[in-house]
Amino acid sequence: MERDYCRTLLKWAVAHLKWIARKLVPKRLLRDRDLYYRLGPAAGPIYARLRCLDWLGIRSGSKRKVHAGARSFVFVCHGNIMRSPMAEAMLKRALFELNLGGMQVRIPGRKSPQKRSVFP
Repeated sequence: MERDYCRTLLKWAVAHLKWIARKLVPKRLLRDRDLYYRLGPAAGPIYARLRCLDWLGIRSGSKRKVHAGARSFVFVCHGNIMRSPMAEAMLKRALFELNLGGMQVRIPGRKSPQKRSVFP
């Protein structure tokens, strides 16, 4: 009976500590932890490393800079099914939110639906 009491007390203490930790730890960190576990053992550590570099502010050297005079952007993926249209929509939305007009965003894709190349 004493052993059961100790197990119950330990479970209660662990649950209570988790509850306290959830109240003290920032929500963004909890979301990053959940994403780390969902990504699995292959991609999770890579994601964690990149997030840590972002938090420390030392990953900015890997970001590509766009020339200030750029007014045309092209996104290309193999089949033009999801990645390019999604990138186009995200950039157009960001440009709209930033009130930046006069930009062209195109998504030609590498292959047309008829399996012909869209480039000459």
